[in-house]
Amino acid sequence: MVHTFESLAKADNKTLEEVLNNGKMPDLASMEGWEFDGYNLTFMASILGIRKFRKGFYRTKIDLFEVDVSCFSEKKYWHYSGYNVKMKQNKFEQPWEYKNGKPERFGWFNIFRAYRFEKEGLNIHPNAAILHYGLDERNTLFEGKMLRDYLVQVNDNDKDLYLGKAYNAIGKNLLMPSYFILKRAEKVSF
Repeated sequence: MVHTFESLAKADNKTLEEVLNNGKMPDLASMEGWEFDGYNLTFMASILGIRKFRKGFYRTKIDLFEVDVSCFSEKKYWHYSGYNVKMKQNKFEQPWEYKNGKPERFGWFNIFRAYRFEKEGLNIHPNAAILHYGLDERNTLFEGKMLRDYLVQVNDNDKDLYLGKAYNAIGKNLLMPSYFILKRAEKVSF
């Protein structure tokens, strides 16, 4: 079955879990330099004012002695990272707009293959990329320091639609899972 952003927004948790388990590792190179409109599928996100959001993806150079990222790039010294952007909390059918008229970036994350975190108990979705918020010193507890997002490409030949599952990590425990969806929005320079 081919899924759309709209069909995933209406899907039940059983369907979302099946899509997550059958999804494939995102092609991060195709996401580099793009922002994606995001939609949290839990009602609690409305209460918290984070139902609509954006995620952006970029590459940075890293010290190879810190992290082995060879599985993500033809150049071993590159590492994929990303951020979130605050958006207006209007209706699903309305366009995604920056909350204050300009991008406010926060919630920085580093991206790895989930299986790399087997020892930490974070490899529960081995077909996914993990967006790890705990490794970036810019994040505070309120900006998602404990977040661990798992992200898969939903449809085989569609690099514009993704499904994620977010958890709060407390030690090796992953709590309060919730789903979110992403669709390609616009090219950005970062």
